[in-house]
Amino acid sequence: MFLVFPTGKSGKNRVLNAYRRNVAAITGALKMPVLSTVNQFTDKHQAFTKGGLRALIFNENSNGLAKAGAVVRLGRKVLIDEAKFFAWVESQNAGAA
Repeated sequence: MFLVFPTGKSGKNRVLNAYRRNVAAITGALKMPVLSTVNQFTDKHQAFTKGGLRALIFNENSNGLAKAGAVVRLGRKVLIDEAKFFAWVESQNAGAA
């Protein structure tokens, strides 16, 4: 990926537009995952309880959640990748049907 820098004396707007294109290109290429703690996740998605989510995380190796990559650990902190978690939920639903 190459960054676009304006050339010549064309003014402030051209520099600003080039900067915006560069930021859009970089952020589009690096789709950042949405990571949440258990408390943040349950506050945002009220269909899941803290205890239920903690039980899923505790049994992640037996229920396939670890294989899906939905649980991210940073030291002692446990984070949930929302996109991968909901993809795992959909796969569980597809297996039951």
